[in-house]
Amino acid sequence: MIHARALLLILLLITPGVLWAGAWPRATGETFLSFSIETNPAVPEDSPASLFIEHGLNHNLTVGFDGGGRQTDLTKAIAFLRWPLKTNAKTAVTAIEIGAGFADGNLALRPALSWGRGLSFGERSGWIAVDMRGLIYEQATGLLETDFTFGLKPGRRSTLILQLQSGVPSDSEPYARIAPSFVYETKPGHHLELGTTAGLLNSDDFRIKLGLWLRF
Repeated sequence: MIHARALLLILLLITPGVLWAGAWPRATGETFLSFSIETNPAVPEDSPASLFIEHGLNHNLTVGFDGGGRQTDLTKAIAFLRWPLKTNAKTAVTAIEIGAGFADGNLALRPALSWGRGLSFGERSGWIAVDMRGLIYEQATGLLETDFTFGLKPGRRSTLILQLQSGVPSDSEPYARIAPSFVYETKPGHHLELGTTAGLLNSDDFRIKLGLWLRF
């Protein structure tokens, strides 16, 4: 269950007022929301949930919220702004992002740099992306995260995603995880995600992920 503070922040963001865009700006007036739960089969009670929202204010500015936690403990709540820096023949884009909020009980700033490029495999489409984020805490500690993502649409309603997640904390060893998933469009604007996450370096967690994506 998400903590009440997370729900308050979410309501503040969505009141009045491609799927996972990454570096690409969200279309003006479009909102994307994803909610997911990850479960460790060996420890069923350890099931963190996450919520991601972004909304296109205009063709150059996307606003969003990235939050998550375990049961009543909110471990991350970051509000952010993203804008594109450069496009190349409408296939590649670079964007910068600045976020602020708290993570792991600390006030935090989260600057980010993203790059993405669309791909074509005959009649099939896909993309590759690199997303780098830095979490800067007030105690002069932090975390550098880098995600490498490959996506492919084998069918009109299905998407395959393979992601390598890595991080370099300032107070512990670097880690790496691999996270494949399958996304299926149940109806326009509604998608279900089923995936797993497995540790590769300094991370031995194995988790099953179930997610819901909405675009409206």
